[in-house]
Amino acid sequence: MTKSEFEQRAAEMRARNLAARTRQAPPPPVTAISIGPAWAPTKQRIRVKEALAAVDFSDLDPALKAVRRVGTIETDRDGLIDLRGTGVQIAVSPELIVRGVVLCNAVLKGATKRGWMVKAGAPPGAYLRVSITGEQLDFIVEEKVEPIPDLRAAPGGRRPRRPTGNLQVTLGSGYHKVSVSDKRGTRIESKLETLFEVGEALAISIRAERERLAAQQREYATAERRRWEIESRIRRLNENMDAWEKAERIRRYANALADEASSRGPIEPESDLAKWLAWAERYADWTDPLTRPLEVKPQEFWD
Repeated sequence: MTKSEFEQRAAEMRARNLAARTRQAPPPPVTAISIGPAWAPTKQRIRVKEALAAVDFSDLDPALKAVRRVGTIETDRDGLIDLRGTGVQIAVSPELIVRGVVLCNAVLKGATKRGWMVKAGAPPGAYLRVSITGEQLDFIVEEKVEPIPDLRAAPGGRRPRRPTGNLQVTLGSGYHKVSVSDKRGTRIESKLETLFEVGEALAISIRAERERLAAQQREYATAERRRWEIESRIRRLNENMDAWEKAERIRRYANALADEASSRGPIEPESDLAKWLAWAERYADWTDPLTRPLEVKPQEFWD
């Protein structure tokens, strides 16, 4: 191969390598990873006393007066003002705090008018409750919250939520609850009569359930007493039978021993054998339940 041919071959190889590199796909553009929407509830410090300045507390239920003494409070992770530290269960966004307090007052006044008892709890840990025909029900005014779209929670965590602007009033005890809420443009204030009716129905239902459980518990206790009494009766019977049979065996043995001794000669009254036979007879009488006054203890169940 001549020098010119070698240079031509090298030029062709360089051209092919350059063409192959240009045909390779370009790397994908770097895109930013979104971690959620720009909006999320941020904690705010709210001056509750100033927010409620327009509310005339002199006309409100006495149980709500503790709310007036609240100074500055920080919203929770859902953007709500939680006033439960005052003993009054109100949890609403800052924009609805006035409506929440006024609504709570309307429910309390309506409850009092219907003969319900309102019991203010002493914080911390004791909340405002209403008593309907003797049934104690928790009472809370709260704003509904909803998960923030497209914002995911960490594994095992709770999705961030935001206020919806809709209030809800809940009465309940444990798992037994009823509530009314803002829906389709209709506010709770126009549905308070419904709340009172379902609240009374709930109280009746809770009382009936408690009475059913109490009756069930009484039946169980009666069955337990019956079982214990029968077992005790059987145990006493077996013990008396064993004692009676033991006394009879002692007597038979003592008589057999006396007969055997008499066959060999008279038994002297002051002999050790005579004393032993007298003792055996006394012991048999002491063991035998038939030698004692017949005692049958009164029983609750004789069947």
